[in-house]
Amino acid sequence: MTVCLTFGNLKLTGEQVVAALIRHQLLESLLEQILLDSILTSVSISEGEVFEHLTGRNRTIAPDDFQVFLRDWASQRQLTQADLEKAVRQLRIQKLKQTQFDRQIDAEFLQRKSEFDQVVLSLIRTSNHQLAEELLFQLRDDQVSFESLATQYSEGTERDSQGWIGLVRLSNLPMPVAQIVYQGQVGQIYGPIVLEDQAWIIRIEQFFAARLTEWVRADLRNQRFNRWLRSTLRSSIAEPGQLQLNANQTPAEAIV
Repeated sequence: MTVCLTFGNLKLTGEQVVAALIRHQLLESLLEQILLDSILTSVSISEGEVFEHLTGRNRTIAPDDFQVFLRDWASQRQLTQADLEKAVRQLRIQKLKQTQFDRQIDAEFLQRKSEFDQVVLSLIRTSNHQLAEELLFQLRDDQVSFESLATQYSEGTERDSQGWIGLVRLSNLPMPVAQIVYQGQVGQIYGPIVLEDQAWIIRIEQFFAARLTEWVRADLRNQRFNRWLRSTLRSSIAEPGQLQLNANQTPAEAIV
């Protein structure tokens, strides 16, 4: 038995490592990174780009003796050669993302703009639907404060903040709630909105229409990159003979 990995008292063969990767659904993630490494070999970066990436300073002032700079930079930060290579790899990935996907970002943002709109809400959640109707009546007709009712009756963590839910993307809200928020008005109370076993009452506090900020641009770029990498891997795997697992054990035989 040839051991390729030791972990504590465990000694794993290559077959057992592969079986464990399959069992724990990590093989595809590993293959994505292996595939990415092969793609990154075609992404060229200059010394100036590396200098700017590492220091945040203008690439035009990169030092003449670049290898000395790299050694000194890593030494001052107590980084290993592997750490340095990881940083340069991240730069290659960043450049690949920008080169491959930046031209498509503006159009995708316009198509998906509503997903990036953000809202601040006050929220009451309860599994007692009849109580939800009573609370809505108190809020609308009796002018009872939202904060006091949320603190007293809400069943979620928002009860600890008097019903206040901080800035959240509409895409992270349940679809029925997001639709009401998108069509609703700031300051208005809506509900009860039935979601499985709970009823929600919301008040829209603030609404922020999305803008294509650098943060949103980076998010869209990362999403496109991840979809592309996953699709590229699966297309490659689908080709006959591209993926072969030469293991004598089945995943069920893995010892981890």
